[in-house]
Amino acid sequence: MQFFIRYRGHAMEYVYVNTDTRLSQEAREDLVVAAFDMYLDSKKSRSVGGDGYQGRITTDGRHFVLGAFGGQRFSASLDTDFGKMQLEFLVTSKTRKRSHSTN
Repeated sequence: MQFFIRYRGHAMEYVYVNTDTRLSQEAREDLVVAAFDMYLDSKKSRSVGGDGYQGRITTDGRHFVLGAFGGQRFSASLDTDFGKMQLEFLVTSKTRKRSHSTN
């Protein structure tokens, strides 16, 4: 299932590739927002933490396609109240950058 959100002036989309429902929906959304920040700021790694989890999100910048959705892949390695978890999701921005002509 593909999700849409407007964030920092961008129309963002994401899809979970691998998730764990023992982690709350709010925590999973917080991880995606951290990935949005990384995507928009061109960051490769970020520490994350919240209620019941802490860890790191990383990306190597590669893009993948899952069905009709394509985006940059992010991985979250977490220590949680339930043990270790590995989540993956794809993130992309649908906001088109405007090109400026110098004519």
